[in-house]
Amino acid sequence: MDDEKRPKLGGWYAHYALFVLVIVYVFNFIDRNILSILSQDIQADLGTTDAQMGFLYGTVFAVFYAVFGIPLARFADVWVRRSLISIGLLFWSLMTALSGFARSFSVLALFRVGVGIGEASASPAAYSMLSDYYPTRIRATVIAIYSSGVYIGGGIGLFLGGFIMETWDAAYPVVAQAPLELKGWHVAFLAVGIPGILMAAWVRTLREPRRGISEGLIADEHPAPLRVLREEFFSMIPPFNIVSLHRAGASLRLNAIAAMIIMLVAWALIEDRQHCTVDRAGRRHLCDVFMGPRCCRSRSGNVRHDLQVAGHDLHDDRLPNDFLRDLRHRFLDVAVSVARA
Repeated sequence: MDDEKRPKLGGWYAHYALFVLVIVYVFNFIDRNILSILSQDIQADLGTTDAQMGFLYGTVFAVFYAVFGIPLARFADVWVRRSLISIGLLFWSLMTALSGFARSFSVLALFRVGVGIGEASASPAAYSMLSDYYPTRIRATVIAIYSSGVYIGGGIGLFLGGFIMETWDAAYPVVAQAPLELKGWHVAFLAVGIPGILMAAWVRTLREPRRGISEGLIADEHPAPLRVLREEFFSMIPPFNIVSLHRAGASLRLNAIAAMIIMLVAWALIEDRQHCTVDRAGRRHLCDVFMGPRCCRSRSGNVRHDLQVAGHDLHDDRLPNDFLRDLRHRFLDVAVSVARA
């Protein structure tokens, strides 16, 4: 397409769309990070361990975000991007709000899985839309402005979650007297999730730009976008991806062996961690290889009470110099060995 015939990009509506998408990204990170500020109250209420909270905040979210992110990004290449962002925002906001009604670790983990799946839909589609709203000469600037939602949302989520939780707990110190017997952390999830549900309708009103118009390579509508989504899901999600691997001619035997090795290593690390605090004298654990016997601590994770050095309890929150020196030398030894190899 000649420059004279190419439609004008940018302008006030593009700025408006950018503003809306930044807000979506802010909601994305508010819902993602609010769990960290609520973790202590969640642990006290549900009786979860530090390991479970780390699994909830990191592994549960990240695995499903990554696995579903690729199929949803491919779907954004062939379907209406504003609708994909709107549905994703609606879904993850609903999962966040429902987290306020969780009364067990397993239910909360299930809702966090939903948050990860929903949030995986936002950024790929947003990047694609912004690339068609603006000319290529300012694309990096536009993406940088959009990415500022990460830090805005992260900061707001921590403050807002703590403020709502403390305010609610101060207003209703007796849980039985609170509406629906909700606690502060329950209300915090509801307070950040419900506005996102309403925001989804706003996102749906955005105009869908012509795909590829910023580069003069206008793409036709895909005739079967749902088929693309189905194929991508089957190629990424176990056990359905076995069929795709077989069709691609990949070795199922090698993939099965790799999966078994990963599961065995994970099982060994979990077992080693479980015995880490009870069998210090008679066994050498995997964590000793890297960090020595001081690597293991009891589940409370409180350095002041749990970590002992030379038989003496610590009297402040700082790690002793000999522990830091020992830790540094062990990691340096591993790094040097890897470099030589």
